[in-house]
Amino acid sequence: MESGEPSGCGRMRRVSTTFAALMTTFTDAGRARRARYYEASREAREDVQTALGAIWAGPDRLPAEAFSDELHQALLA
Repeated sequence: MESGEPSGCGRMRRVSTTFAALMTTFTDAGRARRARYYEASREAREDVQTALGAIWAGPDRLPAEAFSDELHQALLA
């Protein structure tokens, strides 16, 4: 692990925070964001699979880029 790279727990915290924001924001904006997420999931977009893949694969099986602020912020945009 490179200096500054999150640990396994930090990586899972990143993924769970993003997933929780997607699934538990019950506003019009949150519903719209979920709709975009579900559409991207159906299309099997690589960015979505990369950003949330640690939920299924584990934090040690994905590259550091999967946990970047930019990727997760884009998913929540």
